[in-house]
Amino acid sequence: LTASEEVRTFISSTRVMDVVITETAPEKGGDAPRPEEKKKLNVQQIITRMTMSQKIKLAMSGAKDARGILIREASKLIALSVLANPRLTIGEVEFFAKSQNLSEDVIRKIGTNAEWSRKQTVVSALVNNPKTPVGISLTFVNRLGEKDLGLLEKSRNIPAPVRTAARNLLVRKKMGKG
Repeated sequence: LTASEEVRTFISSTRVMDVVITETAPEKGGDAPRPEEKKKLNVQQIITRMTMSQKIKLAMSGAKDARGILIREASKLIALSVLANPRLTIGEVEFFAKSQNLSEDVIRKIGTNAEWSRKQTVVSALVNNPKTPVGISLTFVNRLGEKDLGLLEKSRNIPAPVRTAARNLLVRKKMGKG
């Protein structure tokens, strides 16, 4: 999987690969090995059979479905490699920012990326994600509208300092208007 650009292109452009498995067990009556059997594996099965270096290379050059699986890897190195993929779209980043089952390091990386944090949808997703570090959430609270601040203030999944900051900002915005 790491040998050529042609193989990487093939991996990134297909959802299911044909993997040829040769069994050397003899058939019932003879010594000859069985003919080759083709077995289709989905992306998840392929990824589970990969080594760490293969997963990192796939994370940095793979397709959307591979990125979606690899971002949830236990290894921080693999998950952060997905964010270095040049084909990563803002929609995927927004989905990752909303996801509560990603590591804190991945959320932190999304929050500190200037290009991604310009988008209001990503900012809102990060602030509403309970796994987002408090320091990052607090920097984005100022950019939320009154409706978002009201929802954030009432949410029990959000850390207390973020809720308090949302409440204070909401009071200041209402006082300024009326």
